[in-house]
Amino acid sequence: MKNEVRFEKDFATVQTDEQTKPENGNSDFLTLAEEVRARAEKPKNTPLLIPQKLAPAEFNTALVHFYRGEVQRSNVWRTRLDATTNWAVITAGATLSFVFSSPDNPHFAIPINSILVSIFLFMEARRYRYYEVWANRVRVLETGYFAPMLSHRTIPPDKEWAEHISADLLTPHFTISEWEAVGRRKF
Repeated sequence: MKNEVRFEKDFATVQTDEQTKPENGNSDFLTLAEEVRARAEKPKNTPLLIPQKLAPAEFNTALVHFYRGEVQRSNVWRTRLDATTNWAVITAGATLSFVFSSPDNPHFAIPINSILVSIFLFMEARRYRYYEVWANRVRVLETGYFAPMLSHRTIPPDKEWAEHISADLLTPHFTISEWEAVGRRKF
């Protein structure tokens, strides 16, 4: 109870202390607010301004690392394609070995295996569509950036390769349809 009772004199001193503190804190707050406002007023980076801000060496380094990453992704999906192909070959070989190893073994395993191989084909077609996304980016980098740079002939650089890759990075999409992928992986 005693702690809750306030005297007018103590309250006045506490109030004056509190009034002086916000002025110091208020000036710190105002400078912070001005700094935040100044940062917000800086022009925003647009995709067109970013390459202009990079030095040529920085741009080349970033592009080489991007190329390396895209080749890595392409190789990962290529490995996944090999895995589904191996599954189809192994199941077909095992099924045929089982069916033809004895006349008593049921032959209805062959159509069941055909359904399983078809499932693997559609899995592989899906994986091939992903592979094609990264392989397409790698090809655009090779033909649009590296080929003019490395050629002994004077090849004018392709102006659209960077825009093509930028658009593909912002809104990725498959470059081939599901049925086209099935057709490419079937044969």
